[in-house]
Amino acid sequence: MTEATHGGRRDGAGPKQKYNEPTVQTAIRLPASMVEWITAEAARRRSSRSDVIVDLLQAECDRG
Repeated sequence: MTEATHGGRRDGAGPKQKYNEPTVQTAIRLPASMVEWITAEAARRRSSRSDVIVDLLQAECDRG
């Protein structure tokens, strides 16, 4: 039997890290109005809701 030449795990495959460190999936509860705003802002920026939230939190962390 010959070794498979396609499929399976490959080094370097998959999405690249966005934030130069691993991310952790978490769930939070937000008021519906905030989710609507985040969704609209993500559409305006043509990005994801996660990116909008990370940008807002990073700006707050940078303020200090």
